[in-house]
Amino acid sequence: MKRYYINNEKINAHITEWRNNEKSVIFCLHGLGSTSLSFIEIAEELKEEYRFISIDAPGHGKTPPLRL
Repeated sequence: MKRYYINNEKINAHITEWRNNEKSVIFCLHGLGSTSLSFIEIAEELKEEYRFISIDAPGHGKTPPLRL
């Protein structure tokens, strides 16, 4: 599992990724009140077969709220 940020002028987004760069990507979006780690169980189970990428939505997990 790798955790990192993507930054630009308006957003600082926290990403959690379970990597197998040679496999198909599954992009995971959590629901209200949750975080990118909501997918840890399924991602850990299937990380050899897929590449999972999950983002903390603005104001959730380690992603701060949007700066408007």
